[in-house]
Amino acid sequence: MTSRADRRGSFGLAWLLGHRGLILLLLGVLVVATGLLPWADARPVLERAAPVLGFLVLIKLVADLCDDADLFDLVAHGAARLARGRTAVLYLLFCGVGIVATWVLSLDTTAVLLTPIALALAAELGVAPLPFAFASVWLANAASLLLPVSNLTNLLAQHHLSLTSGQFMHLLTWPQAAVLVVVVGTLLVRHRTALRGRYPVSEHLPKHDPWLVWPAALVATATGPAIVAGVEAWEAALGASWCCWSRSSCASRAPWCRGGWCGSPPGTWRRSRSACSSSSPP
Repeated sequence: MTSRADRRGSFGLAWLLGHRGLILLLLGVLVVATGLLPWADARPVLERAAPVLGFLVLIKLVADLCDDADLFDLVAHGAARLARGRTAVLYLLFCGVGIVATWVLSLDTTAVLLTPIALALAAELGVAPLPFAFASVWLANAASLLLPVSNLTNLLAQHHLSLTSGQFMHLLTWPQAAVLVVVVGTLLVRHRTALRGRYPVSEHLPKHDPWLVWPAALVATATGPAIVAGVEAWEAALGASWCCWSRSSCASRAPWCRGGWCGSPPGTWRRSRSACSSSSPP
């Protein structure tokens, strides 16, 4: 499997698109600082846009920390094992992963982080990579209707229409379902030949640290429901990023947390839990 650095290095444009929230925020500060836009005119725009841009920056941080914890890589390999060598089943499972990632972590996560993982996984398993690349790109857009946090446009529309997150989801549930049926069906028909056949099933999952992976998975999956329950999008993203960062920081300070779960001696999990709760910064 290729490293995260290798996967990201080949997607420079995708990286820029994934960090567009931070880039736009910096450009906005520059425009105001240079006087091109007077502060009196910039203030109402800032009041409307700051929560949206803040959410984009924070949720991208959450996605990057989940990727650093090898969450997406582990989920992709878990899907490959669950499919038991059937390429078509793996494809449907990967589509499901892309849909959920888009719903709770925004379309940028699917386009920027899942696409290189999909290509690397396809190469590792010896299956056609094109269907998985299409799935990542298409579903990044098609699955971004359901929640306000799935798409920047959704957040702006929610603010303009004065809808709660629950009302927004209720309004878009059936349109989202219809779009997904059409898109996934089209992908299956378009790539039906490439999705035939089987691939060798690996007996082992990639080395990972459950003390990082499971908290990252919990935080990622809880972000969407928290926002639907009424938490502001930027507040949920801030809490999620803090949880992921604090767990990652703790693991980096405790040597036994860095060793990974696979192959670690008995009692490692209990020792790492105790150490991570009591260790202090150097």
